[in-house]
Amino acid sequence: MKQQKMPLTIITVCYNIKDEIEKTCQSIVNQTWQDFEWIVVDGGSTDGTVEVLNKYRSRINVFISEPDKGIYNAMNKGIKLASGEWLSFMNGGDIYVANDVLEKVFKDKEHDADVLYGNVNEIYPDGRVKRTNYKTQIDLSFFTNDVINHQGSFIKRNLFDKYGLYDEKYKIASDREKWIVFAKNGCIFKYVDVIVADFMRNGISSNRSSALAAEQEEICAKHFVKQSRYLLFGGLLILSVEEK
Repeated sequence: MKQQKMPLTIITVCYNIKDEIEKTCQSIVNQTWQDFEWIVVDGGSTDGTVEVLNKYRSRINVFISEPDKGIYNAMNKGIKLASGEWLSFMNGGDIYVANDVLEKVFKDKEHDADVLYGNVNEIYPDGRVKRTNYKTQIDLSFFTNDVINHQGSFIKRNLFDKYGLYDEKYKIASDREKWIVFAKNGCIFKYVDVIVADFMRNGISSNRSSALAAEQEEICAKHFVKQSRYLLFGGLLILSVEEK
């Protein structure tokens, strides 16, 4: 029987995060708008994470627990299994900031866009909270020196059919490359005035800053041509680039 297409698929990727996964699950099952499927891709956790997830198996539509080749390999597994028109990546440890987030974004709404993006709270290990408020309009130039938050975005599923899955060569910054690919191909990014998620600043991209910088440099070299001029913004020198 053909699987019914859902408006939204939530994909949760996790591995050995038993102390954090409960809050992620709670933020999903308590959403006031439940017209979504939920796919969980666990990397073969051995610390009790699976036991926590088992408490929510009646709401999880697809559950996988097996070794993977990194976060983007796990995310790609989820994408391949997704039937939703839109995708939301809410990984272990991160949460929707309120129970009505999905209702605000999707209930009784039609979005003429390929990517929706809202604001997020960045939560640091010491308890500090930083609100990230994005521009209401972004294009390719935005992604030369910045990126939108994955947990605060909703992506059309068919973009991955058109432009491929996440490049698993990159272990930390493959999402940035995909934003660039989408933008270079004229995909429409639409701002939604909603605080979508609490994003924990203790993940792989936060803890491996030098590796992240190296991947970002490689990605920018792949997609942009460096220019000889630098632009001064707020005391920071930012390399000016143009599309290849």
